Amino acid sequence: MSIEIIPNWHPIFVHFSVALLSVSGVMFLASTLLKKEQLFVVARWNLWLGVAITIGTVAAGFYAYNTVAHDGPSHAAMTDHRNWALGAASLFALLAVWSLAKHRTADKASPLFIACILIATGLLAVTGFKGGEAVYRHGLGVMRMPEVSGDGGHGSHSHGEGEEHGAIHNEHQKEETSPEHNSDHAHGDHNHEEENAHNSTHDTETAIIEEFINPLEPAGVVKAFREALKNKDEDAIRALLLPDVFISEGGNAERSLDEYASHHMVSDMEFVAAVEDSVNDQQVHVSGDTAWIVTEIVSNGLFRGTNVHSKLMETMVLTNTKDGWRVAHIHWSSGPASNDSKQTSKEDDGHGDHEH
Repeated sequence: MSIEIIPNWHPIFVHFSVALLSVSGVMFLASTLLKKEQLFVVARWNLWLGVAITIGTVAAGFYAYNTVAHDGPSHAAMTDHRNWALGAASLFALLAVWSLAKHRTADKASPLFIACILIATGLLAVTGFKGGEAVYRHGLGVMRMPEVSGDGGHGSHSHGEGEEHGAIHNEHQKEETSPEHNSDHAHGDHNHEEENAHNSTHDTETAIIEEFINPLEPAGVVKAFREALKNKDEDAIRALLLPDVFISEGGNAERSLDEYASHHMVSDMEFVAAVEDSVNDQQVHVSGDTAWIVTEIVSNGLFRGTNVHSKLMETMVLTNTKDGWRVAHIHWSSGPASNDSKQTSKEDDGHGDHEH
């Protein structure tokens, strides 16, 4: 039986790099403060081993960067993590060379060396945080996302033998939301002004959507969908997509509205809200109850500390239902925007199907 490493060896190497290099930084500082030569020896060996393993970490990281399926927001997060990682790895490598050159004559670290390795350790901490963001916020390298119901807490799913725990939790929630329970609370305990302000904001966003979809023209639905993403209006997005909508990008496919909502919808809303879009071209084709619209969009802005200048080719297939035109399929494909926005040649760096 073969061992499958998902998605590759980078997650294995990286934990050794983080452990050895961070311990090295702490040991160097401790050896100076406590004036213990034994700690100085431990610090040097951790540094040397850590840098040696980091060579594999960086190599596996570049392989992951060029092979893991991703979309626009996750590409920005992945690039940010890569840049921090290269800075930290380079500084640790220089310190390792410095330490090797002095290991025969030095029995303690100089103040400059201590300052540099503390800076490198700080960079390592930021790099680790950025890597966690890429995985836990953007789902990079994750083959399966949990199907969340309710609030996603312990009471919203089975625990096997402990399933009774969820039942008790849910029953308690039902009691709290029952009419008898609610009658115990006076209206004075609630801030209706905040609730009304929230409803007013939502009504304004919904009005924007209705402006585009009435009458229900295919191009209006496409525009409304983009506006719903920008306004982070999940209700409007759900109203525009069919329940079995098929969305493909970056080598990935989401086969239903619920799957999209639990995977990339939030990151798509964050990305579209952060950048400025301009439509360079749009072609609308209608045949009976089916329409397909191809739109070229250029996005510019700053997303999570990364400059964005990309061109998106968006294809939407719409079906005319009893409720009007609704989106049945979306395909997004993008890459760096050229100076000539009409240029159609593909300048793909391996990350073409993302960033919208």
